[in-house]
Amino acid sequence: MNLIEDCGFPVKLFIEDINKLEKHEGQPTYVFHNMKFKTIEAHGTIMKVIEINSTLNFQLADLTGCINVFLYQNCQIRDEKKAKIAQNIKKCKQSLSAESSQALDTLCSSANDDRLMKGDIVSIVGSVVFDPILEKNIINAFHCYKTSLTNDFIWNENVLHLYRNYYNRK
Repeated sequence: MNLIEDCGFPVKLFIEDINKLEKHEGQPTYVFHNMKFKTIEAHGTIMKVIEINSTLNFQLADLTGCINVFLYQNCQIRDEKKAKIAQNIKKCKQSLSAESSQALDTLCSSANDDRLMKGDIVSIVGSVVFDPILEKNIINAFHCYKTSLTNDFIWNENVLHLYRNYYNRK
């Protein structure tokens, strides 16, 4: 098999194929259609969320399957930053009218909610790890961001294009 060297960027894959990945000859790399890589990018809907200490575990689903994702967070730093922002907003509100103050509260409450919840559509980048307890692949994510239904359609079309024109070429 003639392998293409590590491409150096995350490979976009459907969850079904992430579940099928196997390590390449004991190295921290994976092979998919003659392509060698270390990180993947996946996209889908969160089906279940469990927060344990500084780890957020969630189940991610796309059109092809489901996979467990582990996202490590430093909640202490994030909470400190939020407290400082809240303090600054409180100072600003003192000089605003009641109507402007209420509008600021509404804006901040919706913009400040960065928690991941069931039903959120997210895009993640991470590495694939085989979990011996679950006896299946999981994703250790190091980037995760919320996206929209529109981006979900675009992402799926983009990945289908990659599968048709690059991944499945003989």
